[in-house]
Amino acid sequence: MTEKIGILGGTFDPVHLGHIQIANYATSHLALDRFYFLPTYCPVHKANEAITDAKHRMNMLELSIADYPKFHIETTEIQAEGKLVYTIDTLKILKQKYKNAYLYFLIGADQHAVFSTWKNPEEIVKLVQVVSVSRFGYTKDQAYPIYELPMSNIHISSTQIRTWIKNHTCIEAFVHPNVVKYIKEHHLYET
Repeated sequence: MTEKIGILGGTFDPVHLGHIQIANYATSHLALDRFYFLPTYCPVHKANEAITDAKHRMNMLELSIADYPKFHIETTEIQAEGKLVYTIDTLKILKQKYKNAYLYFLIGADQHAVFSTWKNPEEIVKLVQVVSVSRFGYTKDQAYPIYELPMSNIHISSTQIRTWIKNHTCIEAFVHPNVVKYIKEHHLYET
């Protein structure tokens, strides 16, 4: 029987409960055997933005998924160490790595709206099943066969959490308690 693997890429800066909710829902809805969080070292679309050190982002991911046996971290893009990595290149590597698996690659509605602008989108949809996670206010790119995950909107983002931390606003309802503690201990996102 072919193993079914879900993959969610992102900076996870920081990882929040919305990411975990997406992974849980996708794992259940798509009957996945494993789910991988794929943190990027230097996302192409954020090449000019300051991103928290990969070590911290990986540590926060590990703290967030510790209680979920099906959840794992895929380090392919982190290992690129600063080189610009395109999704198509990563997916080719993962397709080789997980030869006998059927891969589901999850993207947000914001990326679904601009999927045609990605590098080689026609190849991506041949390699994996692209799955879009709904988010209010985004249009959909209809040019490619992208499965829409029917879940309610998640009204949270890492950008919002970073802003709240800078403004000394409570984030406990949106971030795993161990991640909150880690952020405080390492003084992340304070300035």
